[in-house]
Parts: sequence; structure tokens; C-alpha cells
Amino acid sequence: MGFLREGDSVTMDLDNLIADAKQKVLALACNYRPAKPVEHFKAPGRSVAASMKSSLWNLKMGGYATAYDAEIGSVIADIITGGDVPAGTPISEAYMLELEREGFLKLCGNKNTAQRIQHMLKKGKPLRN
Repeated sequence: MGFLREGDSVTMDLDNLIADAKQKVLALACNYRPAKPVEHFKAPGRSVAASMKSSLWNLKMGGYATAYDAEIGSVIADIITGGDVPAGTPISEAYMLELEREGFLKLCGNKNTAQRIQHMLKKGKPLRN
């Protein structure tokens, strides 16, 4: 049916599944070389972020997202659009990672994030706060 390629392996014995997977990973790891970071790509920019935030506002007003859902979405929108830059601005992978780090730390400092983490650990279900 074309699901497997030549060289793909199948482990029929469940007792050997982890051992076979480990061997495969180790074999792949010895030839692994990390890709060069992307130096320049065009950021979607603040106009796309504004559009995403408008959609988040509509979801919040419609009762489909909480205020904190919208706040998280807004941070994500800023990250994936390259921050407060005009559309087409060349940015690097390192710049994107810095935006991600800042957004992560901003959300980690919010009490709602802590509540969501605690609730997930205790109940195994997401908290909509």
C-alpha cells in the first residue's frame, strides 16, 4: 500500500520494540549534524499579528476563548509574526528564539499560568481560567 519505504523496519515482537527503537536512534545519531540556523527570512510582521489578535478578540467576545486564552494567543501571535516589525523585515532564527524566550518568561510570571499547570497536574484536564 506504499506506507513503508525501502529500509523501513517493523518490529513484530512488542518485547523488543524499545530495544529496536533505541538501536535505530543510536544509528541515526552517529550521522546527525545540526542544520545551520536560518539567518534571514521575511517576518509576517505586525499587520498579521494584528489580524490574529482581532480573531482572538472575536473568540473572546463570542465566549469561545477566555481572557487568558486570548492573552496567551496574543503572545504567540507576536512570536510567530516576528514581533513589532513591518511585514517583510528580514529576521533570523536567533531573533525568533529570543522572542519565544521573552514570551515564555512573560507567561511563566503570570499567576494564571501557574493555576493552569497546577490544575493539569492534579486533574489531568486543562483549566479554562
